Amino acid sequence: MTTRRAPLSCSLVLLALAPACHGKAPTAAPGNTPGGRAERAPLFRSFWVNHRRGGGSRRCAASDYAPAAARAGEPAAARADAWAAVADTCWFDWQGEDRAIDAAGLAAYVGFGTALLEAGFPHDCEDLMTAVTTPYPGGLSDYEVTEELQPLVDDALALGERCGAAAEAELAAFAPPTCPSDDACFALVEGEPPEGAAADDPDTDMIEDVVCPAVERRTAAGARRLSADDGALVDAGFCCGVSSITTAVVDGQRYVLVRPSGEDSMFIRVCSGGTASATPATVYRVEGDRLVVEADRGLSWH
Repeated sequence: MTTRRAPLSCSLVLLALAPACHGKAPTAAPGNTPGGRAERAPLFRSFWVNHRRGGGSRRCAASDYAPAAARAGEPAAARADAWAAVADTCWFDWQGEDRAIDAAGLAAYVGFGTALLEAGFPHDCEDLMTAVTTPYPGGLSDYEVTEELQPLVDDALALGERCGAAAEAELAAFAPPTCPSDDACFALVEGEPPEGAAADDPDTDMIEDVVCPAVERRTAAGARRLSADDGALVDAGFCCGVSSITTAVVDGQRYVLVRPSGEDSMFIRVCSGGTASATPATVYRVEGDRLVVEADRGLSWH
């Protein structure tokens, strides 16, 4: 599809909890909306379905983290709630002055991430920790670490790996499509730009031609395109990185997962040019000829 150039400002901000940037709003499955009719359970649990994505208007200080840090011995869910309450008032930051690591801020990431992982939200933990584990400038790998801080840094990096492994394990049911099949054969194909794309747009100079891939379902009766209105398949910023499709049936519902593949699949550069990097990944429910976002599994690496 031909789309406008994706704005990059948010992708360059290392605020893992800012609602408009790294903190993406989850899409609730039917019955997953607080107060709604429980028709079915969502395929994946998301901590942020029932919590605000805060960020506040100021950087958190050590005194802001202290109340949540003091609850370290409580159950994981309570700890996660306490950290989320902090995140509603200010934004987390582990980067101190003069390229020094802010120990209180880094410990807050570890505390929040650990609570999310232990409470059963590994992808939310992985998402949070990308601001710390990113290999790009600004991540921990870009800092000199003192001997005193090395244990905390090791904990943060190890937590990022554990959360990533646990998040990947949640996708174990997804497998490559089975073809030929009247139920399980899906393929990624080249998308089609809309008719008359941007021809009459006064801001044509701000338009970049980004054609996102599409999903095709193939049966004995023929092939048909499945439309998507949201998610990685229509994200002009990073959809060019979508190169893999897998599928699963859970409780009678068909799902497809689209994401990158290959050695560099975690770090997809902006399709229209830029230095931001992300991992575009979305789980869709197959509903007739439509793909409905079930869960955003993407990550922002900045």
